[in-house]
Amino acid sequence: MAGDYTRFRYNPLKNTTGVQMQQGRVLLDQDWNEFVQLQDRRWRSETMDIMGRAVVPIDTKTAFELDIAGTSFTIGIGRMYVDGLQAENHGIDPLDPTKRVYDPILGELVGVSAIPYEQQPYYPNPPAFSADGNPHLVYLDVWEREVTYLEDPKLIDQAVAVDTATLVQTVWQVKVLGDTPAGSTCSTAPGTMPGWVSATAPS
Repeated sequence: MAGDYTRFRYNPLKNTTGVQMQQGRVLLDQDWNEFVQLQDRRWRSETMDIMGRAVVPIDTKTAFELDIAGTSFTIGIGRMYVDGLQAENHGIDPLDPTKRVYDPILGELVGVSAIPYEQQPYYPNPPAFSADGNPHLVYLDVWEREVTYLEDPKLIDQAVAVDTATLVQTVWQVKVLGDTPAGSTCSTAPGTMPGWVSATAPS
């Protein structure tokens, strides 16, 4: 279910950089939403222009690092930027006082234990990882999705008993390509793999 919006009028071809509210006018959701959209495009394009399409920052250099052990692997804590979107792995149980540390830069608590492949927050019941000795292409899938009060009941304001907004959430999944061709190496171009082309085709 999606939120209830007046309209989405943002057009990147107009090169707008802000939305200015006028006194005495009616406030509409479209104005606020247009501002969010133009800011999102600016931040994403700027991130790609400065850092590139897939970057791990030096401050979280183990972000999404894979540590393979037997029939599974863990996913390192930290941030990675994919196509301008910031994917963040907060680690296992960041709310558990015994399994977190304070980040003085962001002023927040973060987990200290990498996440096992099977316990990803946005990928329930992923396919089993096969430790068969064959090559496997492991990749990070990142996108944005809308979150309504159905997914997050806390969006219903207790004072007015209705939801006043929706959220845009960046989600990620570490996936294993199911049919990686035999003989593939790290230098094999993904575009030459039929499974990769199919998995990453536009919807």
